[in-house]
Amino acid sequence: MLEITNHKTYRPEDVFLEIVMRPSTMADLGTVKWILGGIAFVCLSLGLAFWAIGAGPVMPFMVIEVALLFAAYRFGVNQGRKMEVLSLSENELIVRKIGRSREAIRMQPYWSTIDLSQEPGQHMQLHLRSKGYYIEVGSLLAPIERQQLADALGPALQKIKGAI
Repeated sequence: MLEITNHKTYRPEDVFLEIVMRPSTMADLGTVKWILGGIAFVCLSLGLAFWAIGAGPVMPFMVIEVALLFAAYRFGVNQGRKMEVLSLSENELIVRKIGRSREAIRMQPYWSTIDLSQEPGQHMQLHLRSKGYYIEVGSLLAPIERQQLADALGPALQKIKGAI
C-alpha cells in the first residue's frame, strides 16, 4: 500500500513530500481470526472423531496442522507490521525502515538519484543513491506501486535540484 502526501512548506527544513509504504494485507485481521478458529474447530473435531473410532494417529496430525496454520498467521501479522517511510525536504531525504528493528538513513536530496531497474526474470527494483549510500526502497510494494513511487519521487528530487 502506497500513501503519498504533499505538504505545503514555507521553510527549507519542512517536509514537503512524505511517502508511506506498507505491504498489502489480504483481509481484516478480525475476520482472519474467525476463519482460523473455524478451521481449528473442524480439524480438532475430525481428529477427535477419528480417535473415537480407533484411528488414534490422526489426532496428532490434526493438532500439527492447526499449529502450522497458527504459525503462518503469526508470520503474516509480523510481515504486515513492516513499513518504510520517505520524508523529503529541501535539506534532507530521510528513509526509515520499520520492522523488527528500526533503521533511518539521512541523505542529501541534491545528490540523490533514483535507479529503477529490472533484470530478466526478477522483480522491478527501486534504489536510491546518494554520496556513498545505495539503498533499496519499495521492497514491500507491488511492481506497479514501485513505478508510482518512482514517478512521485523523481520529479520532487528534480524540483530540489532546480531542473524544473
